[in-house]
Amino acid sequence: MSPWASPVVLVWNQDGLMQFCIDYRKLNAITTPDAYPMPRTDSLLGHLGPAKVISTLDLSKGFWEMALDPDVIAKSAFITLVGLYEFTVLPFSMRNSPTSFQRLINNLLQGCEQFAMAYIDGIAIFSQDFEWHLNHLTTVLSKIKQAGLTVKAKKCQRALSCGWRSYCSLVGQD
Repeated sequence: MSPWASPVVLVWNQDGLMQFCIDYRKLNAITTPDAYPMPRTDSLLGHLGPAKVISTLDLSKGFWEMALDPDVIAKSAFITLVGLYEFTVLPFSMRNSPTSFQRLINNLLQGCEQFAMAYIDGIAIFSQDFEWHLNHLTTVLSKIKQAGLTVKAKKCQRALSCGWRSYCSLVGQD
């Protein structure tokens, strides 16, 4: 039984559906921020500059596929009308969730920095030609599979010819 118990709130999402959220504001207020550097959009776009072919991958469950550190599980507790529950995977609204997940993905992509980069759960693979691109894509997908992560096929874009629109959609700016 956890001594922590954050409340549940229901909010309307962009699709007009009710969404279940945990209000971690009190926990977040006393949590030491993880100073892990998050990528900057301008830096991501700069890396893509000379690329001729690009693919984008979206990790389907993102945070939900990252095991929560055992020391944090009790702090993830939330209370409902039917009981107290704890997460065993990374919840979205905890203060350090984005930086923790970014660190996981950056570690996953180690050795691929010349042709792959990530912004949280979005990964871009970029290459000078199609043949190299297939090799790069295979390498990244193999690492994703080895890590036990999954890709959301519907949101992936493969082997696009590069242009400003491709860059913008990569970083959610279209």
